[in-house]
Amino acid sequence: LVFGGPKSSPIPLGLGCMAHLDLSARFLVATGTTDGAGAWSSGALPLPNDPALDGLQLTLQAAVGPNGSQPIGFDLSSAVLLTFGF
Repeated sequence: LVFGGPKSSPIPLGLGCMAHLDLSARFLVATGTTDGAGAWSSGALPLPNDPALDGLQLTLQAAVGPNGSQPIGFDLSSAVLLTFGF
């Protein structure tokens, strides 16, 4: 899973794949696996209980790979916009 700042428009990576987060300010959050139904199996992702994060927006997108059947080497999920709040 990769977090980054939200983008006003997606970045085309080729062959229909789009990055929906700011690639210059991204960071890896977690690695893990999914089962055949797509259920995440690496456990919970802890988030700090910090009022300074109120209103912060981040985009979350998953990259799955390596995938030799895709010319860019991996698959991308759709993105989710997260807004922190209390």
